[in-house]
Amino acid sequence: MARFELLKDHVLIERFKNIFCSKISYDIPSTYFKKGECYALIEDEKVITSEGTVNKIRIVGGFCLVHDLPWKLRSIKQIPEDMLHLATRDLPTLKTAEFTGYFLNDKKYGLLFTSHLVKTCLLHKASRFVYSYPISQTGLEKYYSKGKPGRLYSGQPAKLQGHKDGMEDENIEVLTRWGIIKIFLARTLRYILKK
Repeated sequence: MARFELLKDHVLIERFKNIFCSKISYDIPSTYFKKGECYALIEDEKVITSEGTVNKIRIVGGFCLVHDLPWKLRSIKQIPEDMLHLATRDLPTLKTAEFTGYFLNDKKYGLLFTSHLVKTCLLHKASRFVYSYPISQTGLEKYYSKGKPGRLYSGQPAKLQGHKDGMEDENIEVLTRWGIIKIFLARTLRYILKK
């Protein structure tokens, strides 16, 4: 059985960050995750040892919401300086959060994962959610397109701490709460039709 947990423990946040960064092949500083709200989908596993039964946790998915001024969000910082004002002029200053750290290792939790994500975003103080992904990830583009995102920037990202040289071009987009609901409905419908 799996459960969602808002991570408060720095060791678990570091573990979460390491899992996510291994999937994107560059590093994001731990401090960025620690200033956000990191939600981990955790599987509890009882392991029997010579000393007795030990509860072991496995992080099978998660996401992080970082609420800050738009120009302090990593996705926004990737927009080249000469295009920044034009790209972000319509973002509400106090109502924007970055959506990052999104991963799910076990698809059997897809509906649980998506419903928790939607609930969290609907109840969040932010009304706009920015994120980025490599242009080559056409599956992600198709997934996000169901929410009708606004494209803030597409191209070579500005280099940030943790980025490797020669980073792949990125799409930087923004979704509204309604856009997140649309993605959830499309995903749920697809799940129901498969049954």
